[in-house]
Amino acid sequence: MSIIRSIIKLSIIGFVFINSANADVTIDHQYKGKDWNKFEYTSPIQKQFSEEIYNKYEPAVYRDLARDGISSKPLIGSIDFGRLVWDGDIFYIIPVNYISAAQSESDKKQNWKHTNAIPGGGVCSIFLYNSQFERVAKVDADLPDANHHTWCNGINGIGSARKQDGVLLAVSYYLTDKSPAHTVKEIGNGWKDETLLFHLSKENGKVKFTQDDRCLGNPNHFKDILSARKALAKCPVH
Repeated sequence: MSIIRSIIKLSIIGFVFINSANADVTIDHQYKGKDWNKFEYTSPIQKQFSEEIYNKYEPAVYRDLARDGISSKPLIGSIDFGRLVWDGDIFYIIPVNYISAAQSESDKKQNWKHTNAIPGGGVCSIFLYNSQFERVAKVDADLPDANHHTWCNGINGIGSARKQDGVLLAVSYYLTDKSPAHTVKEIGNGWKDETLLFHLSKENGKVKFTQDDRCLGNPNHFKDILSARKALAKCPVH
């Protein structure tokens, strides 16, 4: 199995504000991004950030993955967050890259040696929590490339979709029917990058994500949030 990308490079992180009337989005980089370094570790704003967000979101993700049947700690290198305000409510949006239960079981049978990547064994998801860090929605990225023989192995960005009333998720993946890397130089040669659109909506009071590939396509060649936004600007608002 290829080495998983362990460093997440988010194109846009921070507080995401969505107006349900016109779906305009603004970003507040108060806690993340270029303004983060100006806060001292012991500053009141840093302490508030740790107490209200940082110390809660990761345990919440582990808890809910366990409820989904992923019993061991499966995070494999991609976890971060943004505060999202939509339709007057505050949420926390967290992109997560983890190993599926089926992949974990396959690895155990191989005694974690010479394991093979199975289709869908690497999962890229979006978790949405309310202000009490109770999960209100989750969606897995659908990667139909090569008849779904894909292994999602990294999250490269999370950002707003502006007037499309949703979020953009930039991911990397590789095809499981290709030969695995045999040398260090070969690692990463088969990775593909694309950005996907997920609409936010409410049905009977429940929040849900819906993946929409009509404009960007899937697979697509948009490697980051910015290029995907530019493409979306040329498409009708659905």
